[in-house]
Amino acid sequence: MFARWLAAALSVLAGAPSAEAHGIAGNRYFPGTLTFDDPAVADELILPNFSSLAHPNGNENVDDKIFAGAFTRLLTEKLAISVDSSWIQRNRTSFPQQAGFGLTSLSLKGQVFEDDPHEALVAASLAWGIGRLGNQAVGAGGPSALQPGVFFGKGLGDLPDRMAWLRPFGVAGAVTAEFPISRSTTTGIDPATGRLGPVPTINGNILHWGLALEYSTLYLTDRFTAAPQRKSRSTSSCRSSSLHSTRRSAAGSGTRPQGRPIPDYRT
Repeated sequence: MFARWLAAALSVLAGAPSAEAHGIAGNRYFPGTLTFDDPAVADELILPNFSSLAHPNGNENVDDKIFAGAFTRLLTEKLAISVDSSWIQRNRTSFPQQAGFGLTSLSLKGQVFEDDPHEALVAASLAWGIGRLGNQAVGAGGPSALQPGVFFGKGLGDLPDRMAWLRPFGVAGAVTAEFPISRSTTTGIDPATGRLGPVPTINGNILHWGLALEYSTLYLTDRFTAAPQRKSRSTSSCRSSSLHSTRRSAAGSGTRPQGRPIPDYRT
């Protein structure tokens, strides 16, 4: 079953037209981090994505080994749909090892703002966490939830010359909320009977957020030395020239090989 799903996903990607790099605003590239996504959309297949998480759970310590995967498909140039899930192996100090599927989510994500001269990107998403599809024994038997989110990135490459030392820096982040829309139970001691069994849980709203301070080493090279007057350019032309232009030779004579010049949006 898994092999057939993987083959189908690969065939969809193979049939997709080639796409240029995403997450780029002007001279700035915003990659996804380990904890939150980048402020852009693209055709993607992430498989496998392994992580290990040790954390307390009540009066015991829990060690989760997580094998996650995600598939994203563009609907338009600025809008994508995705599905993601995981397999969790949970080790506890007082229980035998347990394993099962984690939370599965469906989401829509769109890029809503792009400013190349100021190196800024903003994307918004709405996800549906499908409740009761995961294994309750690994903490994935929670309720269905709606998860709106905002993802952003801002580079400092547009700062004036007197603050040129700050130009390599950039900030990326994400803020998402989680609103349960159904009831759920967990395994615990029923206070009425004193026995182990399903116990209703109180589901509250949760706010997730993350920030990353980024540094672009391209600003330490002569790649962005020129500072022409700011011009109006379309998004496609900016990305095309920044991705396909030929770099200056490291030991060259100061002339750029044939190719389109790399745009520089600084004033």
